[in-house]
Amino acid sequence: MDGLPRSDVGHVLGLLEILLDEDGVMDAYKLSTEEHLSLDEILGIIETAKSFGFVKVEKGDVILTDLGKKFAEADLQTRKKILRDVLENHPVYQKILSVLRGVPENCIDREEFDRMIGSDLTEEEEDIISKNVLDWGRFAEIIWYDGDEDEVCLETEEDEQP
Repeated sequence: MDGLPRSDVGHVLGLLEILLDEDGVMDAYKLSTEEHLSLDEILGIIETAKSFGFVKVEKGDVILTDLGKKFAEADLQTRKKILRDVLENHPVYQKILSVLRGVPENCIDREEFDRMIGSDLTEEEEDIISKNVLDWGRFAEIIWYDGDEDEVCLETEEDEQP
């Protein structure tokens, strides 16, 4: 499945903040060396940010988009709203939300969720990416994980706490 987040929320936010400090543009290789990350790690972070529309890449430069700037500069609640809007229009999350809306109690077991995410991934990739998909969805408050039942569920207004 294309567009799977290969990095977590913290690393992508870190990238966006670095780009803010660098007037919105930085060479990808320079990013990896200055941040002491392997090229594979930085590319995963960049690809995730790119898939959400927060950055674009041109001739080896990572460029902060207007949406990425807005997201990076926003307070926590505004970030959640921006991300919720992004994920609701993102192919990976559209599939997840469609499945969750179509099942009783709007929940699927974690094993089924992992299979849905990682059908063509190695077990190690599946674990990492499944966790990232879940973390981004939880951050945006569109899905949640019930550890007791080992289920991934659709976030509903009833689930939100005051």
